[in-house]
Amino acid sequence: MERFKVLAFVIVLQFFFIGTVFAFSDIDQSPYAKEITQLEEKGIVHGVDGVNYMPNKDLTYAEGVQITKAAFDLNLAHFTFIKAPVPSDYFTNIQDDKWYSEAFIVSYLNDITIPKDVKAHDKMTRQQFAHMLFQAFNQTGDYMFIEKWNTLEDENEIDSDKMDSIQKLINANVISVKDGAFHPNQVLKRDEAAAWVAKTLQLAVPTEIE
Repeated sequence: MERFKVLAFVIVLQFFFIGTVFAFSDIDQSPYAKEITQLEEKGIVHGVDGVNYMPNKDLTYAEGVQITKAAFDLNLAHFTFIKAPVPSDYFTNIQDDKWYSEAFIVSYLNDITIPKDVKAHDKMTRQQFAHMLFQAFNQTGDYMFIEKWNTLEDENEIDSDKMDSIQKLINANVISVKDGAFHPNQVLKRDEAAAWVAKTLQLAVPTEIE
């Protein structure tokens, strides 16, 4: 009996010191580890090799397009084609046979704004991803937002066509502005992008419009 008590005590201690188990081995120091794990559990993110997520890596267009497509289940079910579309039909620098190819086609045809000359590994700025995220979210239903203008110290650096998306995401507490500035042209990191997606998914309950 004493042997079993000792064994049980050891198991409890191991569980105590292990703490939270995250989806990837390299996100324990990220402030967004919880959100990344939530997305992994939903099959939205898979990391770079199934083990690591590389949270501090710059987000690329290929990654941004893929995560928004997966998160909001963008698809082509409502389209009819004579010929199956390929990225080269719409983009000058996106190849037709890569892991991200379908995401570019689906997003573009679902009215997500993507530059036609974009390259898959171009890095995404905070304002570029915020706008893409909000557009993808809007494909899931009709929503009501608080109409409040947030004064930002660097709002003159935000593209006019992206301002509404950013303002609404701030009002919805998807994006946090801690120092009065949004830093629109700063490249977004993969972990913060995941956090924005996870928070936006929580908003995805359509409001019925009469």
